[in-house]
Amino acid sequence: MNDDTSLSSSDLKTLYIINYAFTGLSLVSGTFVIYAFAKTWKRWTYSGKMIIYLTSSNLLYSITNLLTLADPELPFICDLDGFLRTFTTLSSFFWATKIALTAYRAISSSHYNPHGNAGAILGILLPCFASVLPLFKFDFLSYNYLGMNCDISSKTETWTLIWLFIILLGPMIIGTGLTLFFYIMIIKYLKEFQGVLGIPTSQFVAYPLGLIIAWFPSIVFKVAYLFGYRALWLEAVSIAFSRSSGFINVLIYGWQSLIAYQNSKQKKNIEHPLESESWGPEHTKLLGHPNMIRKSKSLASF
Repeated sequence: MNDDTSLSSSDLKTLYIINYAFTGLSLVSGTFVIYAFAKTWKRWTYSGKMIIYLTSSNLLYSITNLLTLADPELPFICDLDGFLRTFTTLSSFFWATKIALTAYRAISSSHYNPHGNAGAILGILLPCFASVLPLFKFDFLSYNYLGMNCDISSKTETWTLIWLFIILLGPMIIGTGLTLFFYIMIIKYLKEFQGVLGIPTSQFVAYPLGLIIAWFPSIVFKVAYLFGYRALWLEAVSIAFSRSSGFINVLIYGWQSLIAYQNSKQKKNIEHPLESESWGPEHTKLLGHPNMIRKSKSLASF
């Protein structure tokens, strides 16, 4: 049974309205992003395909949110909701971290190899393995309602907290930390070349950072809920942000399209430097630097 006894019926109605509104927005936005990327699939490098994996996971998560429309008394609804929610969340954070790592390796290593097939297999198997465990309904691990959705739980609050951290919150927090670390390192490597290459530093990990923004309030809510604190405003913010991942993706896609247009203009300045008023001797010298040549090749493969 859905454990919503701490909230009034009007509060629950508010949460469900927020859930459906932002889920619907993300469904439309996520579908558009997937369609836009799929049209140019053959021209995409490994990074572009990873972004499709990430946005696909976000889209499946949005579809999962519609399971709240079903009768919670049905025996399979909780397990299905819990499995899909856990799988799509772990998959999203896996691909977010993988994108940031691949971008960092493309910039910092002269022997860059993304290992695309291995990454794709791990991106499915690892989240699937973790999501399947509670379906066996062990005495110490199963799916039960936590708030308005089904989540990992155990026979005591302490073990629920432990398993939730091992299977879900731990990987989410680790993925967030690694993504931010790689992002900082990318800034460090690209800072001196950014003006010449016309490549904005944040472009490589914009989608992973969007995922972190969307999920951070949810992480806070889950921890607070397990420690006995539940507030309507915190749950509302958590639902609004986590259900907005698809919408955030379409905003990033639009921003990336604008960046691509600006880069095409800057590329023309690099290919024809004498036609650019901003080109100076220091730019010509920098382009011939060995590190500049290596990083340009790595970024092209990324």
